[in-house]
Amino acid sequence: LLLCSWSNAQEVLTSIAEVTGLRVSEAAAKRPVRIRGIITRLVPEQNHMMVQQGGSEGFGIYVSPPYDPALRAGDRVEITGTTGQGSYGNILLPKKMEKLDSPGPPPPYLVLRAADITD
Repeated sequence: LLLCSWSNAQEVLTSIAEVTGLRVSEAAAKRPVRIRGIITRLVPEQNHMMVQQGGSEGFGIYVSPPYDPALRAGDRVEITGTTGQGSYGNILLPKKMEKLDSPGPPPPYLVLRAADITD
């Protein structure tokens, strides 16, 4: 006897790299997300929020409004929602955004020019 199970549930994406790595058609299909990151830019009057995850990747992504007026740049949030297609790349469409803490902005990354790197 062979038992098979089938699930229509899609895997929940948990990293910004996964979201930005989707093809446009995949992001437009509203894949489920649960992403933790730090707000690095928040300008509500311009409908602009960027969230970044730490680590060596340093990936950031645009988050669609509306935004909680209590949120500030430097807040760590958990965003539950779906992926979407933005005008310049994949975006997050939040259904819920929860503030976790306020560690401040992520540390800056050192960027080297190719001419600065020696063998």
